[in-house]
Amino acid sequence: MASGAGLAVAERPRVQVVVRSNAYSTGRTKANDVFRLMDGLRERTINGVTYKWAAAIQSPFLMARDENDRALIACNYEVWKAISTA
Repeated sequence: MASGAGLAVAERPRVQVVVRSNAYSTGRTKANDVFRLMDGLRERTINGVTYKWAAAIQSPFLMARDENDRALIACNYEVWKAISTA
């Protein structure tokens, strides 16, 4: 990412997307929609930030059920983005 100290040209944050749904099947469908959108994302600028690439670390999975028995379905993503200046 850098040719020397203080010369990084990209950041590599990881993000987790969590879908909460009363019905597991509905939540799983939404999590899969996000997966198809994010996995393999190519360069684009969002709110003035240039994102170079994003990829899923694994497939969506049932993380837990909340206190109201709603399914929490999650997926983790690795992102490459331009260095933030703010």
